[in-house]
Amino acid sequence: MQYPVPQFIDVEDKIFGPFSFKQFLYLLGGGGGAFVIWKLLPWYLAIPLIIPVVSLAGALTFMKVNNRPFAFALQAWIGYIFTNKLYLWQQRKPEIKKQEEKKLHVNEIMEIARHDCLVWAIGNQEILDKFKADTKIDLLKTRSPIEAMVDKACEFDYEEAMKDKMAKFVAWFDENIWENQMEDIVYDTTIEPLLNKQT
Repeated sequence: MQYPVPQFIDVEDKIFGPFSFKQFLYLLGGGGGAFVIWKLLPWYLAIPLIIPVVSLAGALTFMKVNNRPFAFALQAWIGYIFTNKLYLWQQRKPEIKKQEEKKLHVNEIMEIARHDCLVWAIGNQEILDKFKADTKIDLLKTRSPIEAMVDKACEFDYEEAMKDKMAKFVAWFDENIWENQMEDIVYDTTIEPLLNKQT
C-alpha cells in the first residue's frame, strides 16, 4: 500500500485571499501605520515617512531573498549591524550564580567518604578481627541449619540481631578507625585540595 508523501510543507497556508496570515499582518500593519502618520502629521511631513513604512510592509509581504522571506534577511541584517564583528576566542568559565554554590558541602563529602570507608572496613579481615577482639562479636559467624531451626522455634529475630551487631560495629568503627585515623587523612587528601582549588 502506498501513502502520499506530504509536499510543500514549508509553504504557508493562504488565509486571506492570496496572502498568508503573516503577509496579511504585514500589509495591515503597514497600511495602519501609513494611515496614522497621514492623520497625525501634515502632508509634507507625512509623505516622506509613509514611503519607507509602506515600502517595508511591501518588502515583508512580497519580497524574497534567496527564496526565503525578506523578514529572515532583515533579521540577519539587523543582527549583523548590532553585534560585534570581531570575535576573539576566550575560554568560558562556568557561571555559578550563588556564592554558596562555590563552597563544597564538606560535611556531605565527609559523610560519603565515611560510608565508603565503612564498606571497605566490613570487607577487611584485619579490622573485623580487631572488632571481634574488642567486643567479642563475630560479624562473619554463620548459623548452622540447627541453629536456624532453634532460632525459628524460639521466635528469635536473627535479622534484628544482625542489625544490632552492625550498629555496634558502626559505632566501634567511628570511634576507633574513622575518628582516630581516617577522618584526618580523608580531609587532608580530598577535602582540602578541593577547597583550595575553589578559592
